[in-house]
Parts: sequence; structure tokens; C-alpha cells
Amino acid sequence: MLNKISVENFKAFNKLADFNIKPITILCGANSCGKSSILQSILLFKQSLESRNSNPNILLNGQYVKFGDFGDIVYKKNLNSIVSFDFEFNLGANGKRSFFPFAYYLKNNDGREIKIKFHVSLRGMDKSLDQDFLMSSITNCKIEFHKDNNPIQRANIQIQENNLYRVEWENLKDTAFDKSFSPNGKVEDVAIRFVNLFPINFESEKEMKDGEDNLFPITHFWRSVSYSINNFFSMYSYIGPLRESHVNGGGFYFGDDITNIGNRGENAPFMYVKNRKAKIKNHFFLRLQ
Repeated sequence: MLNKISVENFKAFNKLADFNIKPITILCGANSCGKSSILQSILLFKQSLESRNSNPNILLNGQYVKFGDFGDIVYKKNLNSIVSFDFEFNLGANGKRSFFPFAYYLKNNDGREIKIKFHVSLRGMDKSLDQDFLMSSITNCKIEFHKDNNPIQRANIQIQENNLYRVEWENLKDTAFDKSFSPNGKVEDVAIRFVNLFPINFESEKEMKDGEDNLFPITHFWRSVSYSINNFFSMYSYIGPLRESHVNGGGFYFGDDITNIGNRGENAPFMYVKNRKAKIKNHFFLRLQ
């Protein structure tokens, strides 16, 4: 589950470090103190990961939150700032089967508590001639595995001045299909394609040898990271402060694509009927007051 959230230059926060999240978390405070910003940081990543469209970066306007453009999420609208997010997840001892890709990369566990730290940084992009809004690009994407708060494995992607990326990894020996792949390494000047926050394709002329892609193990690793991080965020549901009655003409036949109660509770009757015998587990709620 999600343990901690840290944000920098996001909405109401210049910097928020290691905000603890519990299975039941109640946020209280004065108006405009940042309660909604904490909640929106989770929803922003949730909608970016769950989007059916292939967005290159973060999805600012989606099912759960609508921000406008990048300038609307930056602290004090300083467009020169880097907006960053850090999420810490706890897998418990040896990880969980529901997060299989992570368990694969953490073979030979010894029963110690496993934590995952996920970091993303964004910056604004200049307006192009054919758009009236400010977009964002990913400057840094990092994942770390920890045992008892000690880092054991990591992978890092950092943008360079030439807008290509530096790719680094440490102790990823279990990620390689090819025995010649080094568990530790660094490659510069890598062109990366991002989809829904995560890198899905790495291209480097230096690493292309004999027609083979020597960065394929890294590509495979990040795709597994994407799958598992998506699983984490999918455990959280959002119900906004507003309510509305269901809009199905009085019946419960909403269709098979309804999978949640809806941001305003509009799907509640259908979900109650559909899941009346289901047991709820591995699901968490945040309450905003």
C-alpha cells in the first residue's frame, strides 16, 4: 500500500516531505492549506496510468482531476520550476504475488520488509505555434527497491542538456535475458519514448551493436515497473464531495464497462447490485474534510 507522499512545487506546496498515509487518512485544515493538493497528487497519477489514450507524459485533464495546463499545477505559477512527486509503497515481507513483476526482480528475499520508492519530475514545455496551452515533459524518473530502509536496487532516467536522457541502473542482475548484460551501468544520449508516465522504448546509437538492442533488459524492467505501479494506484478509489442520482432512467443496466462507483456516486446502485456478494480487500480510501 501507499506509505508516504512527497511533492515539490506542486499546487499549494513549495515542498512537502514524507507525508504519511494510513489505511484511513483524514485531512483537516484551513482553506487553501493544501488538503486537496495531497489528494490530487494521487488522482493525477491514477488517471495518468489508467488512461486508455497513449499520453506521452502526465495527464493533467482526465477522469478524476482537471487542471488545465502545466502552469496551473506549478507552485505560485512559476513556470521555471520543476514539479516533482515521490511515492513510497510497502510490499511487506518478500513482496506480494499481486505485484509479480516486482517479486521477480527481488528474488532470494530473506523476509525483510520491502519498500518501493517511485519518483517523477516534470518541467514545462514552450508553447508551440499550434497550441494555446503549456504542456509538460518528464525530466527525471526513478525507481528504488529498499529492504529495511536500505536501498538494494535502483534505476534512474535523467534528462540532459541536449534533451536526450542518461539511463542508469544498479544491481538489476535479474532483469537480463542475456547473461552478458551488466547489473550496473550507465548510458548517455538515449532517446526515450514515454507513454502514460513511463518509458516504453529506449534508443541509443552507442548501444546498438550487430543489430541487437542491448538496452532491451532495461526496457523490460521499466515496463514491469509500469505494470506494478499501476496496480498500486488502482487500489484507490475517489468519491468527490458532490452527489448525483444515477442517470440510467431508473434501471440498473449500465453495461459491463462500469467498474467503480463514480466520482459523484452516480454508479452506486449498479455497483451495489453487481458486488452485493463480493468481499472487499486490498482497497483503500482517502477522506477529505
